[in-house]
Amino acid sequence: MREKVLLVVDDEESICTLFENSLKNWAKTNSVRIITSSTMKGAYEAFENESLDIRVLITDQYMPEITGTELIKSISVKYPDIVDVLMTGLTGIEDIEEIIDAGLFAFLKKPCDRKKIIDTADRALKYSQLRADAREQERLLTQDLKIASEFQQVFLKVPIPESPYMDVEYFFMLGDVAGHGLKASFFTAILKAIIFSEYIKNNKSVLPSDFLEWLNRRLFTVLRNTPDLFIAFSACLLKAKEKKAYFTNAGQPPFLIVSGGNLVKKAETEIAIGVYEETIYSDTEIVLESGDLVVMCTDGIYPAGKNTGSGTEKEFEDMLVKNAHLVSGFNERLMDHVYQKETAGGIFDDDSTIMTIRIR
Repeated sequence: MREKVLLVVDDEESICTLFENSLKNWAKTNSVRIITSSTMKGAYEAFENESLDIRVLITDQYMPEITGTELIKSISVKYPDIVDVLMTGLTGIEDIEEIIDAGLFAFLKKPCDRKKIIDTADRALKYSQLRADAREQERLLTQDLKIASEFQQVFLKVPIPESPYMDVEYFFMLGDVAGHGLKASFFTAILKAIIFSEYIKNNKSVLPSDFLEWLNRRLFTVLRNTPDLFIAFSACLLKAKEKKAYFTNAGQPPFLIVSGGNLVKKAETEIAIGVYEETIYSDTEIVLESGDLVVMCTDGIYPAGKNTGSGTEKEFEDMLVKNAHLVSGFNERLMDHVYQKETAGGIFDDDSTIMTIRIR
């Protein structure tokens, strides 16, 4: 394990001795080694020593070889986690901009008294630990998300279906497990298994509200014990021959329907799955016409009431209305719009799913 170090750099040997003596007991209590250097050669050798974990740098501003802010800037790219403290007896106006740019944690005015030295060192070390902990949490989260993504690719990936038209009943479901990482991925897989094995196989024709009420009761106990997880779910029963649809919404964006050049929203959101054990959901019934377009999506695409990235709800709605008449290439144009507007050409910061239903 690398040795935690507080490095003091000052061309005056007496200042280096002052810090060594002032921090001797503090260093022992906090398991920190105090290293001092009166030359840049000694300072850079300490930075290059892989056995040392330099957490805090306290440096003088005015030194023969280099200024303190120049030293801080020279090591900041390679060692971004070091907490920097600058000390000096003189500060002119010409130094202010340089000091600000250096991104200092603290400033020590010479002459430095023992209490001030200990207090500054202690605060800097604690801040260093907070920064290291945050970095480790970021690393673990990145690793967790990578594993979760691989899990989803293996266990949840399905080909995007383009169902042939038939005069039968269709039941569309769209779920979104809140949260990221392995827990959400595993729960999504379990959710999929429960729905298909316990409900779909045993219920040939049901209203969306019946399904969501069953799902809510089935998962309430589990979700009650995992407060960081909840499920948004929407469902649609389409009776193709009658051109009649029933919509139910538990925490998702509303259903968007483009008909005759106009867009309407149906089934505004009700309470999400798992919040209350006996939630009653309602069905919104609507008669559709040939050529109508129905859009179901998660809140990564259309989060009601707020903008996302450079794309807004209005822009998304306008895009649907403008292109709804396209039979060929509509989905590709839709996804291109979402990708460009919601990510600015980058990556999605949330799970994003769209389902489009064309009425014939």
